[in-house]
Amino acid sequence: MATIIQLTDRSRYNTGLDRCQRLRFLQYHFGPTGYGITRKAQSIPLATGSYYHVGLAEVLKYVQQHDQLPPDPVVREAVKVACAGYDRVIEIRGLRDEGHRLETVAAEQKALIEGFIWAFTLSLLPWLHEQARLVSVEHDDAKVIGCTCGLGDLIGDVENHEARDCEGIGFQFRLDIITEYRARPGVLAYWEFKGTGSTGERFDTQWETDPQFPLGAVMEQERLGHPIQEAWVIGLLKGRREGDTYNPETKRREGDLRQQSPLCYGYYRPANPPMEEADWQAEFDWKDEWGKGHRLPKVYQKRGIWTLKEELGDNPVSPSEFWCKWMPSGLLAKQIQLIGPLNISQVLAHDVIEELIAEEQRWKGILWELYQALEANGFDWTSEGYQGTLRRLVPRSWACRRYGKRHECQMADLCFYKEGWQDPLGSGAYIVRRPHHQAELAQMEARGLTPPDGWAEDEVEGEG
Repeated sequence: MATIIQLTDRSRYNTGLDRCQRLRFLQYHFGPTGYGITRKAQSIPLATGSYYHVGLAEVLKYVQQHDQLPPDPVVREAVKVACAGYDRVIEIRGLRDEGHRLETVAAEQKALIEGFIWAFTLSLLPWLHEQARLVSVEHDDAKVIGCTCGLGDLIGDVENHEARDCEGIGFQFRLDIITEYRARPGVLAYWEFKGTGSTGERFDTQWETDPQFPLGAVMEQERLGHPIQEAWVIGLLKGRREGDTYNPETKRREGDLRQQSPLCYGYYRPANPPMEEADWQAEFDWKDEWGKGHRLPKVYQKRGIWTLKEELGDNPVSPSEFWCKWMPSGLLAKQIQLIGPLNISQVLAHDVIEELIAEEQRWKGILWELYQALEANGFDWTSEGYQGTLRRLVPRSWACRRYGKRHECQMADLCFYKEGWQDPLGSGAYIVRRPHHQAELAQMEARGLTPPDGWAEDEVEGEG
């Protein structure tokens, strides 16, 4: 009988090395299915990459197919698809009846999703299209490494190796964009979108040592037949999620949490007839072309740009499209940060693969020993025999609040033995994880498992 290749990806590899081994185990391997669990969402979804990537991919696929910039109707349709996906998650979670606050946050987050799509299309895409031809967009694949069947690493697909009883590792990957420079035929570059609360040294410099780029490049260049020599990060600046009012005593911003982004909020002055008409401004503080600072008077109040719909009337242009086309081009461009080019070392890329194979084989041994301990203890994960084995093989990092208490690790309740930890799924607080890659999702469905969709708690993206 053919084996079932153990699948991995960059996220779980990094989670185990950089964050917490226990988190990796619970999120990717624990539970009755063996695919991990995740906390069941109870709150309004925020605009993480899973939402705006959909719209950006639609825009980029048009550019790839036609080798020209997309007309406005194409971008509008991409926005429609992305926002429909966001609305669907809200309806699945049954949040439509939670009142005014829900509607405000949903409108805010959809403004951010749409704003990113328009900001990228208007500010960075023309330059990117001028410099390079799009070769691949959102290609999701899996390759076997550490092959034991003789077929060889990165050759064939997972099914080919499984048919030969291979005991290698299936590495899943999805690359946002691959381009070929127009002025340098045959030279390929790899581009990734990354959402962040703020930019700065921490965000800007981390990518030179991130294994994502060499791993992705080695995997994809086998299919394309050319080495991928450079990488770029396209940073999508979300702004911090915090209140508007600064409290000097607590040194924190207080009030209702808002996405502090000019893609979501502007500053509005109501009309004062007959002296003044209503007015909108994109910035509260700014500098003119001579470097002189300016600040709006207090009569201007922060207001969601989605309320522009009242003033646009029957205009088919959405508030976000109007806002992105109206705001100063320099401010719009600041919402998209370009980092690169980053050199991709072929030598280091193969080093990473060698280390990844060793780490994943180690995890295969861990998971097998844990299964034996579970079987020996009557399949009771709460038993001391099993918990002792878990502590020995999969220690906790205790870095449960690396983004602060508000973003505490979703597995903290289990690690701290809080109510319901004995039966995470039965408690209703957790659900089976839905794979993000097609190979693992197909493998799961082939086993007769139906993973839930839309219920997973939104992952926290880097705060920059």
